[in-house]
Amino acid sequence: MLIKFLSDYIKLEKELTDKFGEEIGQKIFESLTELVQLKIRTKSIIFELDLFKEIYIDKIFSVTENFYSSKLKKKHTPAEKELLDVVNEVLEKPKHSLSDEITLLFYVGLYHKIENYENEILGHYNILNRTNYKDLEKIGIDTKNKKKLFQDRDRLRLISNSIKHNRLFPKKELLKYYPYLRQDQKLSIKDFNPTEDIILVQSFIHFFNFLISTRILMETKKELEGTNYHSSELDKLFADLTEDIDPKEEEFQSTFWRQ
Repeated sequence: MLIKFLSDYIKLEKELTDKFGEEIGQKIFESLTELVQLKIRTKSIIFELDLFKEIYIDKIFSVTENFYSSKLKKKHTPAEKELLDVVNEVLEKPKHSLSDEITLLFYVGLYHKIENYENEILGHYNILNRTNYKDLEKIGIDTKNKKKLFQDRDRLRLISNSIKHNRLFPKKELLKYYPYLRQDQKLSIKDFNPTEDIILVQSFIHFFNFLISTRILMETKKELEGTNYHSSELDKLFADLTEDIDPKEEEFQSTFWRQ
């Protein structure tokens, strides 16, 4: 089966160069190859996110919480525990606990996966199109500034930055996504819905790759038509897909809130 696939693959390259000439035919073949690689890489990153969920949500969370809980119980004397109970009752027991210092790293890692993946795919795009873009904005996929279209990315960025750069206190901008958070209280993993966020990031990856694939097809079409190139339905589709509007229906607006 693999040998037949490779044989057909080599034959396709020859057919394209015979039909369109060496330069254009090779360009089309490279574009098709890149689309295949994107599809494979999409499946790979989705699998990586499944593993990320398994190691953190199914293992690290419970192990970390149990470890800190058992250690703290041994640390305090009965009198100290009684005093803590009184203080917590009067002042409101904080949601944040020592275990959150570890479990919240889930969100730092999750956001870094998004950033690394975007850079990786932009690198593929540059190789294919012989360009040297540093930002996705240059190819019309403005994940950083279109905060309605890519609101889950922006939300995870704010969580990550709150953890890394704001001493675990929520940044003010994060409250627009989580109105129940307080700026004077440190974040806790219990404030969020990690399982839902894995699903939302996987959805982002699928959408992101569809945009990249569409952009690659647009560039290939331009290459084929040369000076005769004119806007097509493909261009209109891309423009519609990248409009900065909230794609979620109202019932899905707050699925990432704590469970």
